[in-house]
Amino acid sequence: MHSEEYFRYGVNGIDPRPEKVIDLIKKAYKLVKTYDEDNTISIDFSTAAVAVQHSKLLREVCEYVNEGGRKTFIEVGIETGSPRLIEKFMKGKVLPYRPRDYPDIIENGIGILNDNGWIVVGTMILNFPEETNDDIIANLELLDRIKKLDVLTFPLPLIPVATFRQKGFTALDEILEDPLRREFIKKAIIKAFNNVEGNIDILASGTRTIFERVAINILGLIFLKMFKDRIARNEGNIKLKNF
Repeated sequence: MHSEEYFRYGVNGIDPRPEKVIDLIKKAYKLVKTYDEDNTISIDFSTAAVAVQHSKLLREVCEYVNEGGRKTFIEVGIETGSPRLIEKFMKGKVLPYRPRDYPDIIENGIGILNDNGWIVVGTMILNFPEETNDDIIANLELLDRIKKLDVLTFPLPLIPVATFRQKGFTALDEILEDPLRREFIKKAIIKAFNNVEGNIDILASGTRTIFERVAINILGLIFLKMFKDRIARNEGNIKLKNF
């Protein structure tokens, strides 16, 4: 179910309309099952705010998407742990709540999604205009708050189009020159690898035979350990070419 915000399907404002969402998920579920009883459906995007705002709706949708205790991935754009940057650039992301509550909303929203069978893929952006060290510290504090939750944290650089034209991809190398930002990137990537490691069986769930599933699990765990070891060895000396 492809949408920027599935749980707000059919709305005119921001408040979810559960009857619209449930009707759509039931129709989709019925449709895929007519082709094959083993077919499943999934949702690609949500926000932490809507998970907190309407947790009952998530539980109802979960019965169709994550039936039988199945787990699936869902992307949540965390973007930043800094309420200041949320206030300045993306107030709508936290509605109907306040920007200053954003770290609480992220922690609670991801927890609710986890409780209903979703593993969160959470992107976090660096290099916002006027970004300060305090904003990066807020990112690190948020990582600490969600360290026990099932979320893959992926740091992404905000690179304006003009930067691509003028410098190629060197903006990321410039970000990595900063010790505090480099520390955040390292911790976010290791957190992501740890959670992939714990859920690698889900990545292999679409395979046809037990042999394929076992091979993917073993190879995946080997490569993840290699990547984590490499990051640990290169602490303080991470460069774009390392990735």
